[in-house]
Amino acid sequence: MKKYIIYLTVVLLTLVVAQEPAKNEKTGKDSTKTKKKKISLEKKTEKMNKFSGLFTFYQDTTDGSVFIEIHKDQIDREYIYFGHAHDGIVDVGFNRGSYRSSKIFSVRKYFNRMEFVSENYSFYFDPKSPLNKAAGANISKSIMSSNKIVAVDTLKKRFLIKGDDLFLTEKLL
Repeated sequence: MKKYIIYLTVVLLTLVVAQEPAKNEKTGKDSTKTKKKKISLEKKTEKMNKFSGLFTFYQDTTDGSVFIEIHKDQIDREYIYFGHAHDGIVDVGFNRGSYRSSKIFSVRKYFNRMEFVSENYSFYFDPKSPLNKAAGANISKSIMSSNKIVAVDTLKKRFLIKGDDLFLTEKLL
């Protein structure tokens, strides 16, 4: 029994030592805790074309990718989106001037991501009715897109996200 306890202690100590994070040889710091430096918004957008509007867009001049700048006061507000076809195939229904889907969405910040959330206004509950207490039950808001924040300004009031994922897919439809 004594040999069994000694054997078990040796095995457990071996496992504990094996689980310790590796240290960097030169600095002696933990290699698992390396921090990535955040790029400032000004530095990231200095060589991009700027398109101002409700949301400010930036286009990278090297590869054509699109970035969206979101201000802190634009978060948790509702916006109306509707699709409109300029020209297209008539048999499919995308002829000149035809409207596509429309929806109400909001922009939410979730840790290091910006989420475009489709709001659900298909249901109404009378405030005087007892059913109003369960107004939010079983009604979900869908996330159309969740994009990682690429850059932040120095005051943390403006955030830059990559917009290609949002516009080059059918997530807004």
